[in-house]
Amino acid sequence: MELFRIEDVSEFAEFTNNIAPEKFNRVRKLVTANSVTPYISKPCLDAILAMDRENATDQAKELYAFWLDFVRPYSVFAAYELFTDLHGLNFAPQGIVGMATGGPQGINPIESSERSSLRKMAVKYRDIYLAKMVEEYALSGATFDSVVYASTEGHKPKVSGIRAIGSVTAGMATKRRFRL
Repeated sequence: MELFRIEDVSEFAEFTNNIAPEKFNRVRKLVTANSVTPYISKPCLDAILAMDRENATDQAKELYAFWLDFVRPYSVFAAYELFTDLHGLNFAPQGIVGMATGGPQGINPIESSERSSLRKMAVKYRDIYLAKMVEEYALSGATFDSVVYASTEGHKPKVSGIRAIGSVTAGMATKRRFRL
């Protein structure tokens, strides 16, 4: 089974179904390898990918419910974020160029500044579903259907990410200093 399908993206957000399959598969591989794998164990991801989403016996499993309620929405919004970043870019022999104005449909492509609201929405919901997914995975003890999908790696990234520059006001109430 795929981690998510193009219909899943359309279910959660406004999205077109007429995207080239090779572009969609590339984004799906990126999301699977870089966005999902660091937060759930590799055996758990392999078990999810081995399931059949149309099979009634697989749909009755706890692992299927975990995928349906947490992993699928998170991966959909992670993919949607990538699609909004790459929308309207053509890779030509002379480099990366934007879509021609007044293309075959006679409409102008939206600029990156106009895509920012779509990206903010995708990042907001991606972070919400990521927090839910990580919390559910921890609460279950990585055990679904009496099978333990423990990670052999020991280190997982934090949900909030890493910030290179801290906030000046963070910790001001407890670490007040006078500045000149």
